[in-house]
Amino acid sequence: MEIKDFELGKVYKREDLIDAFKGAFQGGINICKRTNTIVITSKHTGNRIYDDKLFDGDIMYYTGEGQIGDQKMWKGNKAIFEAKNEGRAIHLFVRFKPTEYTYYGEVELVNEPFYAEEKDVVGAMRKVI
Repeated sequence: MEIKDFELGKVYKREDLIDAFKGAFQGGINICKRTNTIVITSKHTGNRIYDDKLFDGDIMYYTGEGQIGDQKMWKGNKAIFEAKNEGRAIHLFVRFKPTEYTYYGEVELVNEPFYAEEKDVVGAMRKVI
């Protein structure tokens, strides 16, 4: 499977993403160096620690990377912030069932990142991007 083969609204398995994007897919922000892409996944099933907001019009509020303590502008968070300037496409998949990834297409950061308050995995309040 190739990246161009993904269709909006269609459901895929993790193996499909690994095959096409050449990433490990261990977290929500996946930097795929071999394909010069970033794949973000938003989990809307089971135990969630991130408060991603599914669409306000055509805007999604996506909580950044980091499960404990305040999040920082590094690794995946920084990669999303710098994607446009570096010519990296960002693709979004949403999980409504544990093993199903629904493709929402290529997306981009449309505003400056901002901080909000959310609980971390141990229940402590923290700043998230």
